[in-house]
Amino acid sequence: MPLMLVALVLGSCGEKSKKGAWIAEDKDNYTSECKKAAEGESIPGMDADTYKKFVDQVCSCSLEKLEDGYENAIEANKDREGVTKIGEECGMEAAMSLMGEMDMGGAMEEAPVMDEAAVEEVATEEGAE
Repeated sequence: MPLMLVALVLGSCGEKSKKGAWIAEDKDNYTSECKKAAEGESIPGMDADTYKKFVDQVCSCSLEKLEDGYENAIEANKDREGVTKIGEECGMEAAMSLMGEMDMGGAMEEAPVMDEAAVEEVATEEGAE
């Protein structure tokens, strides 16, 4: 009996992520790695501040979708196809959001509009990481 109690107590001490509810540490680690993967990269016609917004949006979106679909980042990494799809979706959403800002006089006013192939390329690169 005392051994079972020790096992129960020790087992409950380590907080773990679960599907739909990742712990803060896992969220922070994912966000950090996502942003780190984008360092040194750029998108033609997009200034540095706008690119930072793009990366922030992609990382935030993908974290939300990964958290909803996977127990943790380790499980997500086992599904390369699914993670790539999430990256593509979030890249497209972020690009569309930034294009909307451009139409409303936002940060990309002087920048050329990204064509669909460029948006898909960025989304694919984001999803592969």
